[in-house]
Amino acid sequence: MRFLNVTIGVLIAIALSALLGLGTKAFHPGPITPKYPGMTIAKPICEDKTVDCLGKQQDWDSQYEKIMAERLSLQTEYEQSTKRYNRDIFVINNIFGVLFFIGGFLITKLLTVKTAFAVGAGMVISGFFAIIIGYAAGWNSTDDRLKFFVGLVLFAILVGFSLVIGRQRKD
Repeated sequence: MRFLNVTIGVLIAIALSALLGLGTKAFHPGPITPKYPGMTIAKPICEDKTVDCLGKQQDWDSQYEKIMAERLSLQTEYEQSTKRYNRDIFVINNIFGVLFFIGGFLITKLLTVKTAFAVGAGMVISGFFAIIIGYAAGWNSTDDRLKFFVGLVLFAILVGFSLVIGRQRKD
């Protein structure tokens, strides 16, 4: 029975983590990489310094400056939207991680079927994985105070439910 419980717990952890990742991608997709403009004319090579060649060089330089400014604007906008998205992933994953923690602990505590501990443990492991992914994605995009507060809440939930379950279970 122990092998079955371990297998069930691992499979639930994998399935629930995959569902969270797929759900996040389906309902909150990430920013799309911008299509950067390219040059429309080739850079002239001016071996002779004629007025015509220097004029083409100036046209190319002007187009180059305009395109580079547009590329910089697109890149800056993309980086800002990526930062917002990563912060959202932090929040989403931590909310679901907490819910998985609480759900897993409640299943372990309230249900009396033989596989309840495996199901609850799988949910707790999946919640832990969701939180790790949330922290990894949002580390540079999230305020340190928010990261600390979420970590403190998670620690309190983990310790509190662990003590309650440990007091009531005999195995």
